[in-house]
Amino acid sequence: MDYKNVKLLIYVRFLFKKTCKTNINVLFLKDFNIYENIFYLNILLNCILIEIYNYLKMNFKLNITNISSIEEIKNYWSNADYVNLLGKFDFPDAQSIKSENLQEMLFMAIQDFEPNEAANIVLTYKLSEVLNEGQIDQVSNDMLLDKVSEEYPDISLHSTLYSINQLLFKAYNGKFLNTKASK
Repeated sequence: MDYKNVKLLIYVRFLFKKTCKTNINVLFLKDFNIYENIFYLNILLNCILIEIYNYLKMNFKLNITNISSIEEIKNYWSNADYVNLLGKFDFPDAQSIKSENLQEMLFMAIQDFEPNEAANIVLTYKLSEVLNEGQIDQVSNDMLLDKVSEEYPDISLHSTLYSINQLLFKAYNGKFLNTKASK
C-alpha cells in the first residue's frame, strides 16, 4: 500500500467515525483498494449524506402575530379578464363597456348560464393550460357541492380556484359555496 492510499484510508476512517459514530477498523482489514472496498465506501457516503442532511435541517419557531379572513384576492381579476370572459359568455361588444361596469355586466352574463356551465367556462378560461377537459368538467360540477379551492390535490391551483369560486359565488348570489382565505 503506498502513501496516498494510506492517507486516503486514514481520512476515510476519520470521516466514517465522525459521521456514523462507529468503529470501522473491521471494515478495512485488507490493504486499502477502492475497487475491493466499494461497498464500504458506499456506506460511508450514505452516512456522510445523512450527517449533512441532519446538519442542514433547521428548526423554526413561528409566531403568528396577525391573521384575518378575506373574501377575495384584490386585483386578481383585471379589466382584460372581464372583457375576455364576457366574450366567452357570448356578450356582444364587451370592449365598449365602461371599466366600472365590467364586473356587473359579467355577473349578468354569467347568470344566463347554468351554474356548472358557467363554472366550466371560467375554469377553461383560467386553467385550460393546466387541466384537461375532463378535469375541468369534474371540478365545475364539484364546485357546487364542495369547497374545491380548499380540497383540490394540486396546491398550486388553490388561489386560482379560490378566485374563480368567489367570482361565481358573487355572480350567483350564493349558489356556490362561500370559501374564505386567510392572510
